[in-house]
Amino acid sequence: VFFKQMTHHLPGLSREFMGKMANVLLIRDPYELLLSYTKVVEAPVMADIGMADQYELGQELKVLGCLTAVIDARELLKNPEYVLRLLCEQLGITFDSAMLSWPAGPKPYDGSWAPYWYSGVHQSTGFKPYQKREGTLNPIAQKLYEEARPFYEALKTEALKAQPIT
Repeated sequence: VFFKQMTHHLPGLSREFMGKMANVLLIRDPYELLLSYTKVVEAPVMADIGMADQYELGQELKVLGCLTAVIDARELLKNPEYVLRLLCEQLGITFDSAMLSWPAGPKPYDGSWAPYWYSGVHQSTGFKPYQKREGTLNPIAQKLYEEARPFYEALKTEALKAQPIT
């Protein structure tokens, strides 16, 4: 069973169940995250992007001994097959090349937020190569980036690393 949760889904929820499963954190550079996020939400706060909560959750999962992996979106896009193979190995499941592609279009489980966030995903059929996002953050987002960056950097030290494609 796979559950996709964001940290803002978790307040008030008992985390006891997390100790009974493998947990994987997907992280993203907050600068690149905010370049995208501010296209929809002009003045985000830390709770919107979840970086501090994700760090706290990671620490909690480590103490419980059930943080299986941290994946940095950048590393995943650099070499999806390699990173997914590493993840599958850590999860004790078999890698399947079907994990690298999917049919384009909306999915019934996308949720009500799909029109705001998923247009690129709906057009895709697989992982696109990593490309550094360029742009300037507005002053509110820049301040938030500076607050979020230490949490990201701490999580990033534990992330699976992509190997060069050979």
